[in-house]
Amino acid sequence: MNIKELVRHIAKTEGKKSNVKIGDIREIVGIISDVAYRDLRTVFPPEKRGTIYHVVQNGLRRSKKAKKKK
Repeated sequence: MNIKELVRHIAKTEGKKSNVKIGDIREIVGIISDVAYRDLRTVFPPEKRGTIYHVVQNGLRRSKKAKKKK
């Protein structure tokens, strides 16, 4: 499951409970990705292509963007 699929799954699951915007979910997943990248990047080798791997990779992409903004 990649990030887009994860966000879509969360939105569908949450859809009947409250009106959560996709952008809000993406931002939350992004923050989790940042934390996962910092804390877990050495624990999950590239051949582990599960959801947590994609979350960590998303954190990697976001960390590169954050460095460029500073």
